[in-house]
Parts: sequence; C-alpha cells; structure tokens
Amino acid sequence: MTILRQRPLVFDNACGCVVDEEILARAMLAFTDKPLLSRKRIFMYGRYPAISIHGQKIHIHRLVAWYCLATSLVAHLVVHHRDGNPLNCAVANLAIITDSIHATNHLKGRSLSAAHKAKIAKANRARKGHQIAKRVDIDLGVLHEMLAQGRSINAIARHFHVDWSTISARIHENPELVKAE
Repeated sequence: MTILRQRPLVFDNACGCVVDEEILARAMLAFTDKPLLSRKRIFMYGRYPAISIHGQKIHIHRLVAWYCLATSLVAHLVVHHRDGNPLNCAVANLAIITDSIHATNHLKGRSLSAAHKAKIAKANRARKGHQIAKRVDIDLGVLHEMLAQGRSINAIARHFHVDWSTISARIHENPELVKAE
C-alpha cells in the first residue's frame, strides 16, 4: 500500500529532551524523500537523544543543526551544545564547530593522570590504520662488513631481524657502505 500524503508527525519524547517538535518534523521530512510513520519516538542513543528514520538512527542535535544551519556536517565538524546539556537540542543551544576546537573547549583546565595518558597511548597504538614504524638502529660497521663479505640483503635482514627494505634504506642513506675499497 502506498501512502499518498504525509500525516502530521506526533512525537513520544521518552527521554525528555528539549526540542522544537515543529522544526524536528520539518528536518525529518527534509532528510528523507519517502513518507514517514506519523508516530515517532525520541529515545536515547548513546549519550544523546535520537530518532529513527527508515531504520537509520540519527542524533536529534545533528539533524536539527543540519536543517536549521543549512550546512553539511562533514567528518571534522561537530555540533556543540552551548550549555553543555546533551538533552537540550534547541536551535539556539547548538553551534557547529571543528572537532579540535570542541576538544579544546571540553578539556580546558583538565590535567590527565599518568595512568590515563598510558591508556590513551595504548588505545592509539591499537588503532587500525596508518601506523608509523619505529626506526631500528643498525650498526653501520657490521653492515659494511657483511656487504664486503658479499652477503645478500635478505641474509643481512635476517641477521638484524628486520625487513629487507630496512637494509635497503640504510644502504641508500649511506652510499659509502658499498663503495669499492
């Protein structure tokens, strides 16, 4: 059965968030191109109130900011609650700022303990994605001797317990290692 017109949206505010329901209804209709069910429930999704639009959970503050401030929310932009209350999603309480400024505002005046810094460092090391390899110190004298003996780059790499590209990089950085005597 196809719905020919959109019925007025009625909200069940289960979490008690502060939001202009008329603006929220217009934002939801602008977000989708299909009609919505007339009864919608506002619920907590993580630390913020959210609403479901065709099975997609969307935080209300992001939806309202997207609609009212007419800007796309790319990855480095966040919606900041000016009063610090995540349940206050009124348009006057929302501001779009960069994530670095947002982190600065929330961390101002705080000092982290050594244990907390260690947890952050551990989480950063475990993070997937591009990781910077640690530089391995190789004794250039031993490397020069092994090259003079005619050993292969792979054999030298096995001796130092590194990848062959590390040995190749050291040779490239120190061309005097392969000069004829």
